[in-house]
Amino acid sequence: MAKQGILERLKHGPVLGDGGYLLELEKRGWVRPGPFTPEVAIIYPDALRELHPSEPMFTFWDYKRNRWPRDAGLRLDHLLLSPVLAPRLTKAGVHRKMRGEEGASDHAPAWIILR
Repeated sequence: MAKQGILERLKHGPVLGDGGYLLELEKRGWVRPGPFTPEVAIIYPDALRELHPSEPMFTFWDYKRNRWPRDAGLRLDHLLLSPVLAPRLTKAGVHRKMRGEEGASDHAPAWIILR
């Protein structure tokens, strides 16, 4: 039942999902986090993939096995947009440079710009 409620909100309201949580946009800002489900990922494709369909958009490079220098990353972070927000997508990317800095996290931030 809860899953159906989330899917219904995605259909009709502005919602952004980061692969871990869904955030529903209300008049006063981003509120009401909800669980991310595999069904949501199937129905609402990743915003990064919409703008970069053939590029590897890695967001994670494990420190083990020298993954960063070999660019052997994984895509762990996804940004999903509801049908209300999808037309507002103008840019998207991954801040790879941040991952290469000294003492950096094994993740690089994914980002989008909406108009």
